[in-house]
Amino acid sequence: MKRNSDTEYLLELAHRQGIITEWAPLLTREKINKACLEYGPAGVVWYLRDEWTPERPTINYCWVVSEVAYRLVMPEGTTCWQVDVDGHGRFHWFLKDPDGIIVDLTLDQAEGWWEIPPYERAKRYWFRPVMSRRGKKLAELLGIIGKDKDEH
Repeated sequence: MKRNSDTEYLLELAHRQGIITEWAPLLTREKINKACLEYGPAGVVWYLRDEWTPERPTINYCWVVSEVAYRLVMPEGTTCWQVDVDGHGRFHWFLKDPDGIIVDLTLDQAEGWWEIPPYERAKRYWFRPVMSRRGKKLAELLGIIGKDKDEH
């Protein structure tokens, strides 16, 4: 995936604000984009699939990427958050590490710097007790779990 200058500027601006946009070595920008591209629109919740494009493979993947990171990669004490980005029920999910630092692994789904989510309005979110099917499939594509294996 080739990033445009608006996306590059967005990620640079986020880093300057202390927002983490990848969690190396398991969840680098390259690995996340590749896995989302391979999974395609099938990895997105059904009512948002028509918005997915190969040019921006993480679009609408924020929930499932956050789920995988939260359950399998991030340290204990990490929390998940959701924010209504448009004031009309359009949510974006992200994590905070145990020190409260924002970890937004799908921030590059935004078209440009003007779309940085209003993190200050976020509310705590809890995942269901069992990993979703989409989460398991994405974790396989990311190489975090083997095919047909249970979560760690």
